[in-house]
Amino acid sequence: MKNAKQMAYLRQLCCLGLGKDIVIPEFLKAVKTVIPSNNNLATKVGEDGIPCEIIIDMFSPELAPIALELGPKLLYTPQRLGFFNSCYKQQQVITHEIYSGFKFYGSDFYHLVWIPCEHHYFFQVPVFQNHTLVEIVWLFRSRSHEPFTVADQKLGVQLSPYIAHALQKRTDTDTNYVNSGHSSLLVTDSHGAIIYLGREAQRLLTLATQLTSYRLGMSSPFKLPPALLKLCRNLDSIFRGKEALPPVYTITNPSGRFIFRAYWLDKQNKEPGGLIGIMIEHQEPLSLHLLRNLQQEPLSVTQREVALMLALGHSHVHIGQHLHIKLTTVRDHIQKIHTKLDIHNSDELKSHLTQ
Repeated sequence: MKNAKQMAYLRQLCCLGLGKDIVIPEFLKAVKTVIPSNNNLATKVGEDGIPCEIIIDMFSPELAPIALELGPKLLYTPQRLGFFNSCYKQQQVITHEIYSGFKFYGSDFYHLVWIPCEHHYFFQVPVFQNHTLVEIVWLFRSRSHEPFTVADQKLGVQLSPYIAHALQKRTDTDTNYVNSGHSSLLVTDSHGAIIYLGREAQRLLTLATQLTSYRLGMSSPFKLPPALLKLCRNLDSIFRGKEALPPVYTITNPSGRFIFRAYWLDKQNKEPGGLIGIMIEHQEPLSLHLLRNLQQEPLSVTQREVALMLALGHSHVHIGQHLHIKLTTVRDHIQKIHTKLDIHNSDELKSHLTQ
């Protein structure tokens, strides 16, 4: 099957048990390898049938307020909600052709939000739990590309139950983290007021402070929370000869682990107006990090599954039971993994995949 390894990755991703805020953003990026698309998004559906939360592939704080103001008024009138719900119940895929019927492509919302996001053609993947619509995944293409095909839509529908599985609440909290490779710097004055906040720092601060997605009807003010303001005070106290805790703070939430470290940016740090730099470092679950890096290795789908469990510390017996294969088959896969990756044991495998 074409894209078999990429499809396997999406299924495995949804079954890692990491929770929605970790899995869905990764899914929106990774699904592009199976169904070519861009700047995808997912909307949580409230009990009233109206989307109440959005996770977007493209972080765009400039467009978010416009989208939140214009989108619900245009797309979620009672009449259109009724029509959409009827389509979902009949398992009819909602596409750009349906939106053309109510002159969506002549609206301000299309011109002010969709065009800058390179959105034009789309189809929705409805996600159900216990026969109730709980999430909608939107896949987009720009006007310069071809519309989605029926085959594309069928692939999306095949992935829907796996997305539903990913939305289940986690039952465990024992998670190991590694650096995700994402970090950035924000600059404040000595009182903690933000002086400079770049796009990546803004994104990380949004995730760290649990504004992990745009809530409809809510703005996203970027002010330091009390715990980070305290970092600035602690740093100032230390350089004034007072006793204070080190200016380091860690936040762990459904989007990962975030480590904040504060330090002076200039040498005149005891003078009024001194600037403070706060470095934000993001860490992601080890299982996600390993699974993503395995996609770059010359292994079969089953060998990747074995390698993931091996790197996570599972025994050969447990791997065989989990994958429903014989112990001799597990050992055969491990030998082939070692040969292909030029390694000799599970410690070397983990080190190879976390470099």
